[in-house]
Parts: sequence; structure tokens; C-alpha cells
Amino acid sequence: MSQADLVQPEPSPPAGPGWTLINHDVLCPLCDYNLRGLSNPRCPECGYRFEWSEMLDPNRQPHPFLFEHHPERNWWSYWRTVAGACRPRAFWRSLHPVQTSRPRRLLLFWLIGGCLHVMVGAVFVLSEATVDFRLQSVTRAKQIADTNSCTSGSSESCRPQACRRAEVPQPLGAR
Repeated sequence: MSQADLVQPEPSPPAGPGWTLINHDVLCPLCDYNLRGLSNPRCPECGYRFEWSEMLDPNRQPHPFLFEHHPERNWWSYWRTVAGACRPRAFWRSLHPVQTSRPRRLLLFWLIGGCLHVMVGAVFVLSEATVDFRLQSVTRAKQIADTNSCTSGSSESCRPQACRRAEVPQPLGAR
């Protein structure tokens, strides 16, 4: 046996996917580098190694409207996610465990939702307090008007209504 027979040929680099058949961008899940056109299954930006079959899986692609997947359209994706959460069965069926998670965006989603709930609650409480204050003001104004309208003496019709209600009725023979 010669040495040429002992030396194994170096494996050829794996062939990349057929890029002519793929219409969408393929982004690195760690750094969002566009992997389109590469043949080696390694991100040149961050060094992440992957399998092409996993990267090209449609379930791994960003969700169509999920807030954490669309930082370029914050308000649109926020309200779409809120609306999607109102239909939980359809919403959870559209998510896949292999889709990337972005904890900072999830925290931001939670903070925005919490702030909106606090603001709506504050508006409700303040509007109720305003209505109560106006009602009390009107009642107090009527009481003052009743008291001030009786300047002619101590007749029964001029006494404030609150005082008339407070009187205890006497038995018929006691008068």
C-alpha cells in the first residue's frame, strides 16, 4: 500500500440549499445576519453552526405578526398580537416551539400592556370620582338653598327636609 492510498480525501464542503428556489431571506437566529447565498452551514458574523434543514423549515420563520418578531413595526405588531390573544386557540396554533424567542421584546410587550391597563384604570377611577364629587356638590347646594330660603320664621314648611326626616313620630295621644 502506498501512502496515497492511506490519505483520505478531504470532505468537500456541504452544498448549500438551492437558493434559486428560495424566495425569502434566511436570517441567523442569534445575530439576524442574512445567510442567503452561503453554502457553509455557519454564520460568518457570529460563528453559529446550524443545519440547513432547520434554518429553511417554515415553522422556524418569524411569526407573521407577533410583537417579539417585528421590531420594525412596533405598534402594528403590538395591536395584532393583542387581537390574536383574544382568539387563543388560533393564536397558539400559529406559534411553533422552534421559533426564536426574544425575552426583551416580551418584557416590553408586558410593560406596554401593564401601563395601558393602569392608565385605563386611572381614567375610570378619576371619572367616577368626578361624578361623585359633582353629585355631592349638587346635593350640598340644594341643602344650602333649602336652609337659606326659610327666613320668615320657624314654620314647619321652612325647616330643612333633613331635619324633618330626623324627627321621631309621637303617638297620637301624646300631642
